[in-house]
Amino acid sequence: MYISPLQQARCSDRSQISSGPEPQNWIAPSLPNGWRLVSFHFFVDWNSHPPVVADQIWMTRQLRFDSNVNLDDVHDSDILDIFNNSSSKQELDDLEMICSSYSCKVTAVLLPEIQVSAISDQTPVWVVGKLGGESHKIARITILKLKNAIQKHSGGPVRVGSKGLTYGTSAVECYLSNRLFHKSITGQIS
Repeated sequence: MYISPLQQARCSDRSQISSGPEPQNWIAPSLPNGWRLVSFHFFVDWNSHPPVVADQIWMTRQLRFDSNVNLDDVHDSDILDIFNNSSSKQELDDLEMICSSYSCKVTAVLLPEIQVSAISDQTPVWVVGKLGGESHKIARITILKLKNAIQKHSGGPVRVGSKGLTYGTSAVECYLSNRLFHKSITGQIS
């Protein structure tokens, strides 16, 4: 098991990687010494007038597995150890430092890179962040909770996908692009 950056691949066959250039490979070498690229997702609260950027920042990465694995058997502490010993830990620290000036909460969201057909609303996703302390902690949530969080940070009901993606940055993104969901503030899914 290891953590990797998001990778654009065909949703119907995740082994078919898009042929476009990888920005990390051509932008990073041209940066001045000491500069780094940071990659993150942000949310726009569409219910605010005018719309505003929410105070949540997600650093999303793929959690890849060496073989077919039962996700229920994966230990959260093992994932946190792998995260802490990967370049993603330093990237999260850098992003936290950048975003602290703006009072944004930063978390890493680790998405299982498995067959899209194996994903359901109950599939686990791992979130790493400073959950009330100085050291990073890990929490296991479900895709359903991830969808609820997306809606919450976007200001309410959102529609995720209508025709689905041909290419996506993760198996979870491909799954979400083929699901429509609307949520009320009480958390009901229809």
